[in-house]
Amino acid sequence: MKNSTKIAKEAGTNIAGEMYGGAARFTFIGLMARFVGPEFLGIYSIANAITRIFGVFGMAGLDRGILRYVSFNLGKGDSNSIQKWIKVALKFGIIFGFLGVIIQFIFSSYITSKFYNGKIDIQNAITFFSIILFFSILSGIAAHSTQGFKILKYKVLTIQVIQPTVLLITLIFLYNIGVSKFYQITFPLIFAEILGFICMLYFLQKVCPVKISSIIKEPLNKEIVQFSFPLMLVGLLGMIMHWIDILMLGFFLPPKDVGIYQPAVRTTGIIRLFLVSFSGIFTPMISELIAKNSIKEMDNIYKLTCRWIITLAIPFFVIVNAKSVQIMMLFGDKFIEGASLLFLLLLGMFFQAIGNPAGSTLVMAGKTRLVLLNTVIISILNISLNIILIPKMGLMGAAWGTAISLAILCIVRIFQIKYFYKIS
Repeated sequence: MKNSTKIAKEAGTNIAGEMYGGAARFTFIGLMARFVGPEFLGIYSIANAITRIFGVFGMAGLDRGILRYVSFNLGKGDSNSIQKWIKVALKFGIIFGFLGVIIQFIFSSYITSKFYNGKIDIQNAITFFSIILFFSILSGIAAHSTQGFKILKYKVLTIQVIQPTVLLITLIFLYNIGVSKFYQITFPLIFAEILGFICMLYFLQKVCPVKISSIIKEPLNKEIVQFSFPLMLVGLLGMIMHWIDILMLGFFLPPKDVGIYQPAVRTTGIIRLFLVSFSGIFTPMISELIAKNSIKEMDNIYKLTCRWIITLAIPFFVIVNAKSVQIMMLFGDKFIEGASLLFLLLLGMFFQAIGNPAGSTLVMAGKTRLVLLNTVIISILNISLNIILIPKMGLMGAAWGTAISLAILCIVRIFQIKYFYKIS
């Protein structure tokens, strides 16, 4: 009963934050679509996707690694180890963050000329967005550190309230003072990431005070990197799966088509609200139960979480599918074509939401190689489907590739959890 109440309470906090953050980001994309049009929205989407993939390299799995190390040692009551691992993770984050900025900056020209016909606006956007890598990596580690204590309010406040609000305010301000479309698609994200970094480091001090000087002095320990590295590959492949349709549409089709596809993805992405809301508290709780070897309680928590996700996601699925044309018209008449994509994208997101607790359980149980294998196979399938279907079906081909891949991944994870823990 205590764990059930904790899940409901923390998930409620997360849902409230996700509702605001989802609405704010949806409004941000909607306003950007109206302010800059499909082409520049497509450029923003491509550059943002590439930056997120570089960010996974820079993060090196340390976000999910520190989440596991904090929650695991919390279950053992070892506060000294918790502080040590947070400092180690942040020190690695500083190193990897600087490297990420340099590498993306250097390779921006090569990526653009190789995959996007040398379009200078895409190159410039990728170059500008390289700035945010350092800040997003460190804030990600800090956010997952606080989450490891089973406290979600700081992460939710920063990621779902402060950052989306900054995105909106900055975009509206830049539009009204008449700056170019390029700066309208780049500056809001840069400002939001920098402010998010400042806020997350401040909130981390409330949970586990660490001084900058102590982070620098803390000896590097490769143990957390060895645990996190497979998760980096999992995260990388997961990020590729998340963005591969955008990236490959940009390769096969002009940026304008990517701009039409992006609002549909953003709309269906709201279903992740139910995924993130419950997995945010589910993940550290399941890690603590694994440390205690409480299989029966794991079974209860897993089933309760899945039941809540399905119950809340189904009405959203039905309503958005029924009002697809009206929703896409919010972005402007040029985006109505994206209405036909919503059913398939919604279906894929629904499967992702259902399968996420199983994936989180495998990670927290230390089965990172199995998780990596799952993700490698599904990523290869997803890329193959996009290569085959996009040239033949255009935007609909990308939607089919996403839906099929996410459905298969969900089924595989569920069967693996049933095999290892007899949980169904």
